[in-house]
Amino acid sequence: MTTQGETNAAMSKGETSGYYLGVDGGGTQTTAVLLRCEPPHAPTVVGRGSAGASNLLTAGADDALQQLDLAIDRAFAAANLPRQAALAACLAIAGSGRPSVRDAIATWARDNRVALRTHVVTDVEALLSARSSGESVVPATIALISGTGSIAWGRDATGREARAGGWGSLLGDEGSGYALVVSALRAITRAADEAVPLPAYAASLLEELGVVDLPELPAKLARMSRHEIARLATPLCTRFAENEVAVLLDDVAVQLARLVICVARKLQLSEDDYELVLGGGVLNGVLSLQQQLLVQLAAADLRPHSTRCLTDVAGEAARLAVTLAGMNP
Repeated sequence: MTTQGETNAAMSKGETSGYYLGVDGGGTQTTAVLLRCEPPHAPTVVGRGSAGASNLLTAGADDALQQLDLAIDRAFAAANLPRQAALAACLAIAGSGRPSVRDAIATWARDNRVALRTHVVTDVEALLSARSSGESVVPATIALISGTGSIAWGRDATGREARAGGWGSLLGDEGSGYALVVSALRAITRAADEAVPLPAYAASLLEELGVVDLPELPAKLARMSRHEIARLATPLCTRFAENEVAVLLDDVAVQLARLVICVARKLQLSEDDYELVLGGGVLNGVLSLQQQLLVQLAAADLRPHSTRCLTDVAGEAARLAVTLAGMNP
């Protein structure tokens, strides 16, 4: 796996557990899942914990690793277990496609005895590994994430990979939760400039931001992190009738479809050649966006063979930890 980093920790037998750990870490929140696996029985989730953002690139290394540690602590606490080293861990952390980030997480995991074997992968890697049960009937998978940021990553039957997006808010991230909220706010300020009625969502969105007078908006945004802004995307889409945010969602669907199309073309895929796995709070939280995305892909003659939403990336990462440890979940 090209996005994977691995570290091994030497520990005495008494310090290890019979558990596997999976983590989904992004620019908004981090979720850790503790899995018990005793073949031939099916894996069982015994604990789950959540904390804040753990993307080192956007939250900062110290804060991100602190939130990562807190989520793991809470997973063990939820299982009524003392914190201990897992047999294997898969840490699916946004931004870890960059070697410096991956190495920093792997070093932290080793120093803090997270597991006997720790695999560091990107969040999209966990989605790519989440194939449908049974033998696949399509030669490729494309994973698409729209959360705080946006990225598409594909892998074909030969193991060849391609990506599009994931450039961050300054260079890209079109179709992300952050970009969606910023577009909504720009529509508000544009309407104010043109002295036309504000969008229907304006009052509620400004209230969410704690902005009473529109001129306060720039200063308020300057004090907010990227993931704090992105958190408003799902409420924005779910609290209003579809037609009130239709223009915004149309643009998001176009941008996300572009990412999938870029990956499909790099891998020389045709229509029905791939499974599309969707992840991230925006895609999983807004059903109409999923539908619009498929319309855009069909228009480009690149409709997927099948589409699945993956809402439990941390659970998938835990199952991937079992697989990478040589077990059969």
